[in-house]
Amino acid sequence: MGGWTVLDDVWDRGFEFGEMMEEMGRWRLGVKLESEEKAVGGEAAFPYTRSFMFREHRSTMDADDAVAYFDLVSSLAVFATTYLHDAITSHIKRFRAIAGQLDEGLWESLTRLCALFKVNDSTVQYYKARFPDQIGDLKQEQGTGAVRKGQVERGTDQDEPSVVGQQEDEQDETSTTTKAIPFDRLVDFIQKRRRREEAYTPMYIHRYTVAGGFDAVSKKKLYALMNEEDKNAAERKKAQDG
Repeated sequence: MGGWTVLDDVWDRGFEFGEMMEEMGRWRLGVKLESEEKAVGGEAAFPYTRSFMFREHRSTMDADDAVAYFDLVSSLAVFATTYLHDAITSHIKRFRAIAGQLDEGLWESLTRLCALFKVNDSTVQYYKARFPDQIGDLKQEQGTGAVRKGQVERGTDQDEPSVVGQQEDEQDETSTTTKAIPFDRLVDFIQKRRRREEAYTPMYIHRYTVAGGFDAVSKKKLYALMNEEDKNAAERKKAQDG
């Protein structure tokens, strides 16, 4: 009964939901930096990170997919709130410059981005297994030597200057760092709950079968349910019309 009520509400507010979904489709993953001109103009004493945005994740029943996405987004949040504005600006400009100079593919850019955000290594390995085609294209590009040439040209074998006023202990952006997932307690709870539900599923199916859950509904009962639903729909319409 509750499900039909929700569907009826969604149908009545279809246009509103459509506008909302269209607006959500414009979300992008990234860090929004307050412009220096606006900050210097008096609205803020120092440049700062105003907000960070990311595209809505698609619905999924895959726990591993959800955990990997949560780790990526939470690592972005930690990165955006840990470093000073100047440091974040420097990181992002350098990341974009390298990607443009080397004409990077999807997987190589994602690997460097995960290293920059210090994403859990298990998350990187998950996406590595999920995008095998992009990894194959990357290996083919690396065989041409273009990537190695670009690394020499930008001098990755030399230490880069640190940001003034902030000591940074960075690893090479082409490597990954293993760390605890920010929501590790929540992840553990979800995984334990999932295992318990999987173990209970056979018993649930057995009990549901014994109780006649899979038996066909009698016409009399079906008619009563449809009658009740029509009655509720009429009452809702009457209430909406005032």
